[in-house]
Formats: sequence, structure tokens, C-alpha cells
Amino acid sequence: MGAVEPAVGGWNAVVEPRCLPASDPLAAATGPTNMVVFDTEALGEVTIVGPGAGREATGHALVADLLAIHRSSPEGAG
Repeated sequence: MGAVEPAVGGWNAVVEPRCLPASDPLAAATGPTNMVVFDTEALGEVTIVGPGAGREATGHALVADLLAIHRSSPEGAG
């Protein structure tokens, strides 16, 4: 789950796994589904749902990101 909130001089953003109550709109996501919930002054919560990349594309991207992190670290550069 991620959250973005205004902060002094910019924004605070967090992405982390979280347990959600079954009543949360994000808890309804199944399979390769992307969801985002906006909390607005005019409309309250607005949820947008769409297809995600799927298991294989996500797994490939995760491995590629981990390799890039390792290669950019002092221990992995050599």
C-alpha cells in the first residue's frame, strides 16, 4: 500500500505492505489488479481500478530492480 501526503516544502510518500480491513476498497483487489484511492474534499473517496502487469512481469521487474540496487551498492560494484 502507498500513501502520499503534503508536507512542508513538498510531499511525503510511503509504499509498504499493510494489513487492511475487509471493508477497505483496496482489500477487494484480486489477481493482477492495480487500484488507487483518492481522498477528495468534493467527492470523498474515489477509487480507480485497472488491470495490472501480472505475476511474470512483476516478478521480472522485482528481480531487475534488486540486481540494479546490488550493482549500484559499494559491495556489488566490484
